[in-house]
Amino acid sequence: MTDFSIRSLRSSLPGLLLQGVLLLGLWSGAARAEVISRTESRAIQAAVQRQFDAFERDDAAAAFAIASTATRAQFGSAEKFMLIVKEQYRAVYRHRIAFFAVAERIEGAVLQTVRLTDADDRVWEAVYQLQREADGQWHIVGCQLVETKNVST
Repeated sequence: MTDFSIRSLRSSLPGLLLQGVLLLGLWSGAARAEVISRTESRAIQAAVQRQFDAFERDDAAAAFAIASTATRAQFGSAEKFMLIVKEQYRAVYRHRIAFFAVAERIEGAVLQTVRLTDADDRVWEAVYQLQREADGQWHIVGCQLVETKNVST
């Protein structure tokens, strides 16, 4: 499992616990998911898709701009961000197929799950946390990437 999700919380034990609770709740169904409007869900998916498009063009600046303010501060530069994505998030950086699930709000966190199929036909679940920032746009806080045993569709 690769992890840079909820980067701003990573340095604290409570943050790590919250991250685990969010993901455990998401996978187990234990946490209560709130409905997100269709318009909002489309905007959330569009933010993730814009980052995918930027990765495809190798446009580090555009991909980095979609990251949240806190995430950009943590990485420091678009080049460093892109290097980490290329090395640790290969399925996000270069995938053949992407299927978006419905965005959900769980325990206050906005999550977008995307099923990715990589060049080797391995299937991954990418769970993005997003937040709306002062500019009114959705920005990616982080991504939890897990390889699945499921068959590509």
